[in-house]
Amino acid sequence: MKKITLILTMVISVAILFTSCKKAVEEVVTDPATNGTGSYSMTIDGATFTTLDDEVNMVVSIIALAGKDQNNVGFVMTLTNVPAIGHTVNICTEDDCGDTPFGLLFMSDSGLSYVGSTGTVSRPSEKKVEASGTLIGSDGEEHTFSLTINLNVIIG
Repeated sequence: MKKITLILTMVISVAILFTSCKKAVEEVVTDPATNGTGSYSMTIDGATFTTLDDEVNMVVSIIALAGKDQNNVGFVMTLTNVPAIGHTVNICTEDDCGDTPFGLLFMSDSGLSYVGSTGTVSRPSEKKVEASGTLIGSDGEEHTFSLTINLNVIIG
């Protein structure tokens, strides 16, 4: 049940990010810091993803970004409950993950989707997030991944 709740929370988070009021966002945006340039680098099973469709922002410990894979296929990725600066958390999909487990959801325009399964997520600086481990694909298989995100702005 926790997996379903986590996935539902992530989908709702993406919807909120894409429908939020632009004027309110502009009023609370912090200036980009030197350690955050609005970029990411991700590999899944050795395939590299680096093309952004939009800037990379974090809103109340939720990151949502859109991009394209090596075949120019679009995707959206959401990370929830990003750890505090200087902390590392485990990616957990079990029933005993605590009250606010980290979540990762990747949805591709091709219909492929992944959910974070195992690994770690760290936040070494204000605008940098790093994660690695395994994802469970919509194909039911495990896939290795690594991810580094440099945030452009942090809101709230």
